[in-house]
Amino acid sequence: MKRNVLIFSLILSVAINIGVFGSAGYRWFKSRGEEPRHRADVHSPMSAFCKKLGLSREQIREMESLREVLEPKIEEIKKELKEKRVLLINHLKESEPDREKINIELSEIESLQTDLQKIVIGHMLQEKKILSPEQQEIFFSIILKRLCPEAKHQGGDFFPLIKEREEECAHEYK
Repeated sequence: MKRNVLIFSLILSVAINIGVFGSAGYRWFKSRGEEPRHRADVHSPMSAFCKKLGLSREQIREMESLREVLEPKIEEIKKELKEKRVLLINHLKESEPDREKINIELSEIESLQTDLQKIVIGHMLQEKKILSPEQQEIFFSIILKRLCPEAKHQGGDFFPLIKEREEECAHEYK
């Protein structure tokens, strides 16, 4: 009995973590896509991102073009992940859960998450080609800051170029 509770807790924990990361990733991608439609809105997340990177109009257009290709791929995988998670929960709810079915669902979820990560990495590498070396450093610093917020508290300044760019932007928009 204790083993079943432990396994259920582990699976539930994994599902919650997946949901949190999926939600964070979705919000990040969604906020990145708002810039061209809200360019005049100085407070939009994409506008701030573009300012920090110092993107030209051409770079913004290229990134928007990449994003338009990325979004349908991401949405399809997210839809499949949701379906697999529902199946997993349904298997867990059964009075006598079938371990084999649970393991199959977990493997399929893991595979979809890997596919999603590969697509995102491919997208980031395409975006990197659009950016200058200085912009690339800022770009990856922003990503590191979002994925590892605790890094800024570990001593040392991991994000010097972001701070410099924020100061420049503050002067430009006063």
